[in-house]
Amino acid sequence: MQNQYLSKLYSFNTHEYPFANWIAKFKYQGNLLAREALYQHVLSRLALNSEFNLVEFDLVVPTPIHWTRFWLRGFNQAEWIARIVAEKLKLEYAPIVKKCKYTHQQMSANANVRRSQLQNSFSLKPTQLKGLNILLVDDVVTTGATLNQIAKLLMKNKASSVSGLSLTWAKLD
Repeated sequence: MQNQYLSKLYSFNTHEYPFANWIAKFKYQGNLLAREALYQHVLSRLALNSEFNLVEFDLVVPTPIHWTRFWLRGFNQAEWIARIVAEKLKLEYAPIVKKCKYTHQQMSANANVRRSQLQNSFSLKPTQLKGLNILLVDDVVTTGATLNQIAKLLMKNKASSVSGLSLTWAKLD
């Protein structure tokens, strides 16, 4: 994983059964039982991971999806996860990043394609980030290209630090 802009990356699990299954069922089928399993898992991992209590985050920011994907799916799973994290850690939830360029699904792309297609894909809503420590949330991290591009944008806008959090970490085949 090439990462230039994230201070740290937290990931709860590798992208294997049952987590990969739950994420796919929730993300692509809207399966409520899978969503509940993920919800309980996130809560238990946050309760067990005392490292989160040692870091002073100011904002929890979800990775955005393009409006067309939101329209088709009906929700953004990263927003759902970020809201849980923000509530549990008693932090401000801030959906301040927008995906302004449509890109193809990342899951079948190699690392170079992922990085290149995400160039200039994100914009920032007007907000003051100077000196803030941000926790950027996504469901699955593979190459880190999405988190890195968003972290780059946040750091250019004077954030003090950007850390990433994902439910799972997947290896490229």
